[in-house]
Amino acid sequence: MDQERFEIWEVSEERDNAAEDVRERAGGAVQRAKDALGSATDNPMLMLLGGLAVGVLLGMLLPITRFENERIGPVADDLKGRARDAIKDSIEAAAESART
Repeated sequence: MDQERFEIWEVSEERDNAAEDVRERAGGAVQRAKDALGSATDNPMLMLLGGLAVGVLLGMLLPITRFENERIGPVADDLKGRARDAIKDSIEAAAESART
């Protein structure tokens, strides 16, 4: 009988510990979200640049339509080439900066 009570007590204690751990982690996640939102509202230009970067990445991932290819294909190809070159130059500059 004492063994059963002890096992129930252990399970209850583990449940309480797990619940407390979940509460702590959730509280930390909420705080990080609040901090991120605060940073975003403090610096709207950073938010704008982040949105533009996400838009550019999504645009590059989407397939090219026939309309785009017919109407703005050469211009798009030129811009993509320039973007690739700029990214490559940025990566090389960052690597060089990291080496020194």
